Amino acid sequence: MRLDRLLSIVMLLVNRKRIPARELAGIFEVSVRTIYRDIEVINRAGIPVVTYQGANGGLGIADNYKVDRNVLTQDDIVAMLTALNGLKTTLDDSRLSSAIEKVKGLIPEYKYGEYNERSSRIIIDLTPWGGNEEQKKKINLLKGAIENNSLVSFEYSDARGVKTKRLVEPMCLVLKMHVWYLYGYCRERDDYRLFRLSRMKALELLNMPFVKRRVNLQELPWEYRWYHNTTLIEAVLRFDGKLKALVEERFESEDIIYENDGTLVVKMKCPEDDWLYGMILSYAETVEVLEPPRLREVIKEKLRLAQEIYNG
Repeated sequence: MRLDRLLSIVMLLVNRKRIPARELAGIFEVSVRTIYRDIEVINRAGIPVVTYQGANGGLGIADNYKVDRNVLTQDDIVAMLTALNGLKTTLDDSRLSSAIEKVKGLIPEYKYGEYNERSSRIIIDLTPWGGNEEQKKKINLLKGAIENNSLVSFEYSDARGVKTKRLVEPMCLVLKMHVWYLYGYCRERDDYRLFRLSRMKALELLNMPFVKRRVNLQELPWEYRWYHNTTLIEAVLRFDGKLKALVEERFESEDIIYENDGTLVVKMKCPEDDWLYGMILSYAETVEVLEPPRLREVIKEKLRLAQEIYNG
């Protein structure tokens, strides 16, 4: 962590003329004495940092010292700020706020206005309408469990509403299509599972450490499980033409066939499960299942049962 802080201090000093030691201490959440010790290390590494007196004084790199300021390009900094600010909307993490301030510190003061304008062109807001404080609390608890290799327990409801008690070794948090999941090893199922946070109740951090299992999370193992599901089918759906914009937004262009009568036919491979049934039913009378026949019958039966409720 200290090496990371030293590099960050150097980058801040490169891009800003003067920085008070107290301000650096606030940015990195350390004492002023620690900052001065870091400055000694930086000086020994060959980068002359001196103290300038006066109203606009502070720590700075000696004026006669030449250093490459192009460690990060303007586009790099804008992209980093856009991504970090997007994450901040859904993650309540002081370290994230600190990272944003560090990146902002790389911006020369005379370019603040330009950077603010550019970083405002794309706004990433990952929060649901109305906010979700309960979700933020779950995320913070799970982040702590992942960092400390601590077991968590919770009551989980699957898509059918069946509730089970789970004891899980948390591996990582996954944000996929605006939905947060926990990927971890479930001791009840003796296998890895992907849990949707919104279906977790009575989430508890346990004082029970575990030895982390070896798994390459960069390979997105939950994707492999999804695509190699034994119930994978090719569903063929016909949508009303008035949903053209929505269909083009939700499905891949190569999966869409535009018919002469204005309707759109979508061919998609996916597991046959409650998610698929719910997705189809959400379009009500604007979609028709063409294939496979079994899926068509399942949807027909669900619509019949729904009609009985309203006719009852």
